[in-house]
Amino acid sequence: MNDSTDQLKAATRRAKWIPPASVLLMLAGILSALGLIWYTGAGIRAKEHCRTNLSNIGLALQLYHEHHGCYPPAYVVDAEGRRLHSWRVLILPELGHQELQGRYRFDEPWDGPHNRQLIPEMPPVFGCPADTSWPRGQTNYVAVVGPTTIWPNEYSATRRNVTDERFVTLHVTESQNLKVSWIEPRDLLFEDVQHGINPKQHSPSISGRHEGGVHGLFVDGTIRFINDSINRDIFTKLWTIASGLPLPGVDWKLPIEFTQESFAELRLGESFQHTSVEASLETPLESGRNLIYCGTFQLAWDALRDELATNEVRLAGDPPLVTLLNSQRFPKSALSSNDYLAIAGRFDQAILEKIADACKAKFPTATLPLPQPTALSELLAYCYLQKRLPFEAKFDRMKDPLRFHGSLGEQPVVNFGIQHFKSTEPGDERLRSQIDLLDYVNDNNFVIRLKTLSDHILLAKVPPRDTLAATWESVAKRLKKPQGGIIAPPLVPEEPFAMPNLAFFIERNFDELQGRAVTHPEIDLRLAVAKQLIKFQLDESGAKLEAAAEVLFDSGPSGPPRPPDPRRFLMDRPFLLALHERGTETPYLVLWIDNAELMIAAAP
Repeated sequence: MNDSTDQLKAATRRAKWIPPASVLLMLAGILSALGLIWYTGAGIRAKEHCRTNLSNIGLALQLYHEHHGCYPPAYVVDAEGRRLHSWRVLILPELGHQELQGRYRFDEPWDGPHNRQLIPEMPPVFGCPADTSWPRGQTNYVAVVGPTTIWPNEYSATRRNVTDERFVTLHVTESQNLKVSWIEPRDLLFEDVQHGINPKQHSPSISGRHEGGVHGLFVDGTIRFINDSINRDIFTKLWTIASGLPLPGVDWKLPIEFTQESFAELRLGESFQHTSVEASLETPLESGRNLIYCGTFQLAWDALRDELATNEVRLAGDPPLVTLLNSQRFPKSALSSNDYLAIAGRFDQAILEKIADACKAKFPTATLPLPQPTALSELLAYCYLQKRLPFEAKFDRMKDPLRFHGSLGEQPVVNFGIQHFKSTEPGDERLRSQIDLLDYVNDNNFVIRLKTLSDHILLAKVPPRDTLAATWESVAKRLKKPQGGIIAPPLVPEEPFAMPNLAFFIERNFDELQGRAVTHPEIDLRLAVAKQLIKFQLDESGAKLEAAAEVLFDSGPSGPPRPPDPRRFLMDRPFLLALHERGTETPYLVLWIDNAELMIAAAP
């Protein structure tokens, strides 16, 4: 048995049930090779050609399933997990191109010296006729890859895995801005779907040359034209195979650095002289200071109000922070319930056990301390939040330090980015694809988004406003209407990206609240403890966040256009960082970075 056959068998997972072969599918594969079905008339419209191309691909995928008992994986990997071959190469025999696959070498990567020569020989079925400007060898038809789709990374899904209706489950679609060779093991990510169809500010994306939308191949083999005005939530659900659950039988683990309990290189907050933690975005920005906001304190306060069945919890002296906390709520729709715990109630052993059990079940890697009982404790409100946001591909840890120019002077700091930013190698192109350029005015005024496997990391090198809220709102407006006046083109070679590593563990006791009595005729309590703890790390692997807030009461005494020169995306001056879940506009973490205190100093 030759190496090619071995690798093909290793690339697919066999199912127990195999349906009977379809004569129609076989006939379609043979006629496709002869070019007799869909390319016999110069007058056939490009849109119909596109439909029949996708229909041909769909028939080939079904035939592949009948031959192997499963659909092809999105890509084949080696022992180290490196991508070697694309699904498009795997289905060549089902398309009638056995001879072409026979010349493809599975014992070298797709971009090896021999396989590269096959790129210009792309079968016409992989190109949309409407795209006359498409470079030879680049495909318009792509998969959407992710654990919850019918393309679960290097694994193979079967018909049985598609528990949603097949006629509403998408298989293949169009992309005119992915710019991928037909043999390259690269497609769209599931998160790219959430930008919708033909988005103006996101690349790569689901997009096409046909006015008003794109064609979609569904698992049942039907081809439908999907309007680009489709509701994004509905469109996203069309790409899942089991109501959003991942492919079963696979241990979908985070990268090892995201399963470790410890955070690396954390700096402790006791040494921070120029950093503040605040419980409200409505906090003035001060020159010379970093400002950190996390939604956990508001969530704890909201839980307290619900427990007391009151819209407001008033304290003696009416501290301004209490007024702010009472005037708003953190929207629960902005956070997945799997990522946080918010609870309030009588402070006793039962509530402590409830918190401990919930944290153990939902957050086995939690490292923050739980509330500690005291003799006078009466009422507790507690919130814990944990996020693990790995990048699909690690950025490079840069060899040279980034010189951060902040209010406290210049500081060389450890940073990550794209080391060989001029390179056009697939690995470096992959890193560039993880950066969405949302708005660009100049090298010191731009907004970008780093894409992780779950949430978004927003970086905005922008002029500060009076408050953290106003600064965030100015950035949020630019996400909808770019200040630059045009849709900024994506990063290209010659344009560097570098971001300082951030790593800190900080505790904030809200002294302005502690010791104050509750001003309510039926509540005889004082606020004894009000504090927030935040651990945060951002490096080339992604982001980690742990945050907790505790409010404890006791019964003690009261008391313009793109320039011709290459752009530079260097986070080397003050900037805003925000974390938010996809599909939401409310950030759960916002940082204004004014100085290098939260960064890791580079070795001299």
